[in-house]
Amino acid sequence: MRERSYICLMVAIAMLLACKREEATSWMTGVKGPIAKGSLSLSDLLPEEYLYVDSDQRWHFFIEKNLTDFRIDSLVEIPDTTIHKALTLPFLGGPFNIPAGTELYSQVQNNYLQTQGAQLKEVDVKEGFLYYSFVSHVNGELDCTCTLPGVTLNGSPIVLAATTAATANDLYPSSATGAIDLSQYHIDFSGSSANGYNQIESLIQVRVAADASSPAQVYGNDSIIIDLQFVDTKIKFGRGYFGQHHFDINETIAFGENINLPQGQFLLNEASLGLTFRNFVGVDFQMHLDALNGIQNDVSTSLIHPPLFNWLNFTRAELIGNTATASTIQFMLDENNSNLTEFIGNLPNQINLQGDIEINPLGNISLNNDFIFTDQTVEAIASLDIPLQLATNGITLSDTIFLTNEAIDLLARGKLLLVMDNYYPLQVTVNAQLNQENQLFALLDDATLAASGSSSPDQQSVRSIFEIPITEALIRSIRSGAFITLSLTLSTEDYPNTQALLETYKVDYQLIGDGEIEVHYE
Repeated sequence: MRERSYICLMVAIAMLLACKREEATSWMTGVKGPIAKGSLSLSDLLPEEYLYVDSDQRWHFFIEKNLTDFRIDSLVEIPDTTIHKALTLPFLGGPFNIPAGTELYSQVQNNYLQTQGAQLKEVDVKEGFLYYSFVSHVNGELDCTCTLPGVTLNGSPIVLAATTAATANDLYPSSATGAIDLSQYHIDFSGSSANGYNQIESLIQVRVAADASSPAQVYGNDSIIIDLQFVDTKIKFGRGYFGQHHFDINETIAFGENINLPQGQFLLNEASLGLTFRNFVGVDFQMHLDALNGIQNDVSTSLIHPPLFNWLNFTRAELIGNTATASTIQFMLDENNSNLTEFIGNLPNQINLQGDIEINPLGNISLNNDFIFTDQTVEAIASLDIPLQLATNGITLSDTIFLTNEAIDLLARGKLLLVMDNYYPLQVTVNAQLNQENQLFALLDDATLAASGSSSPDQQSVRSIFEIPITEALIRSIRSGAFITLSLTLSTEDYPNTQALLETYKVDYQLIGDGEIEVHYE
């Protein structure tokens, strides 16, 4: 709804101040003032996000959509994984009474993490959790720590620590658990050698608790079990070798589902469709499209442009600092090199893309330096541009006018004047209705606005004034919460010849009240 400017009219009778009367005086005086004003143009018919104006001030319909939802980020997906470590204490026989604070076990280990076939060197975690547990079969209180030097937050490694109670019965071991939110953590998978992949280095240390109430009784076959469980881990950046993979493409993307273009005949032979493919991933890949279909009301139309359906070879993106610079392949389609006019004859509300992608067809040529930012992988951007050159017997623009109490009081004894300035070089039909509790009362029925005299961007308007009588029945309806609907129907001249639609084309209107009010002076 366009902002309305409602004016409360007040009458100041300055001459009354010049003298004093013995009796009260009242009289009727005529007043005239605007109740509402507005402007109707093509931007009232289509959302502004789908419109732009070119250098000739001509409106264009423009829609841009990313057609891809490829699961390329699955290259670095980490499934829910548990690393299970059972440690046997380095003793023979027993029991041995080990005093408080004594170290029982200390060892660096590499732990392998399951992936989806990738050889990961490092990742940045978007979200996920690391659950851990220490289970002790030792009859003594133990301080257990597991340091992961490669799992860091702001450069500081994770240290998992817990104290287990003494275990009197081996059938009922003592346990301690905890969890770490891995959001924003960095994981180095190169292991203790710094040259590996899918390895998490760990330093496991077990000692009798420093504040243990008594020495621990330790046997040579006692064990401590450590479980590290990665759950719901989502990656935002990954580096390594992602392997060779094949992906099937069968994506259906909403395109123009919420857009209602004006009914009529468009000059579609000036339309263009840009298709831009961008690879933001640090892998080489080949893509072959089998079909690109536009779907409208279950009717599918295949786009025909032979170069689009050859094998497309994409080089890997470049990594500069923390930014990926994409490799790009572009196509520009129009009626001269494709069946675009047929394809968009009815604006499709869905686009279906079918084909295949082959990742790393030449193998590990990056020497374990593939990379990916999962929030931006592979894009297929479709950009449809239609200059709005239209032939029609009726495009309807409408607006709603709500009346204030002041405006209603002004109309109590009078009439409405609808003043309209038509900038369209088109004939315009005007209808105005009063809407009151689902009942319609015609105020103006198929009135005609003459076309402006010029189709240039700086043309002058043609003014028309319509008088709408105000009756008591109408006033009663207005007072009970009714509103006025103003509708304009545009018809191009010499139909079916087309007419360009310019930014300057509009109809300005003013709704003016012309009535009487009673002035009362004591």
